Amino acid sequence: MTTLPDRRTIAARPKRSAETVELERLPKKAARLKKNLAKRDAVLVAMGKTSASWNC
Repeated sequence: MTTLPDRRTIAARPKRSAETVELERLPKKAARLKKNLAKRDAVLVAMGKTSASWNC
């Protein structure tokens, strides 16, 4: 069984800035939203309701 390393002797991982985290998160979110939109459009086309959704 291995033991946990002593936290006093290992180097701490540097924190990423909030801006860096946000810049990494945004492309993933945009890709997910595009995928959801494409799926929703495909369902609407299959149901034949594309024109009805734009003419509220």
